[in-house]
Amino acid sequence: TQKVSILGLVFCLVLGMFVLRVFRGNFEKADSLSEIEIDVAASVQYAFEGGGELGYSKWVFKILEVVPSQHDYLYGQSYYRLLFVPIPRSLWPEKPLNSQRIVAQWIDPGVVSIQTSPVGIIGDLYVNFGPWGILGMFVFGLAFGRFDRGVELKHALFLAISFAMVFHLVRGAFT
Repeated sequence: TQKVSILGLVFCLVLGMFVLRVFRGNFEKADSLSEIEIDVAASVQYAFEGGGELGYSKWVFKILEVVPSQHDYLYGQSYYRLLFVPIPRSLWPEKPLNSQRIVAQWIDPGVVSIQTSPVGIIGDLYVNFGPWGILGMFVFGLAFGRFDRGVELKHALFLAISFAMVFHLVRGAFT
């Protein structure tokens, strides 16, 4: 009974995540809550196919179509621009944009300038370093493999907190 309850809770949380993402997107466009209609089945399908929580391969394929044929690589901008985050844009108006905003413009040139399109860590490494960037995944794998094989408390603590970090890397990229 306890295992079934836990599995049910996990199922509800995951389903809620899918539905709330669609709700949030509709909420941004709607004038009132009464205008928002949520289709649970469509929300789950969107999560896997439409660029939702588990469907980021769609964005990776789109970025492969435009980089480097239409746009050059970012050459590490996603990573070195983190040094500039504390500098307000009012002091440095030409400060490099977040790479997810740049990618959104590349994939869909007509989108609102503040929209972001996360391509995940694989797409982010490719956008920055081309095919060589994919080797970055090898480095991440080696690091996590090392911690996974470790028997010290610090290894266990790192793995315990790494789920959120890995989830964010997969769905949103490094930045």
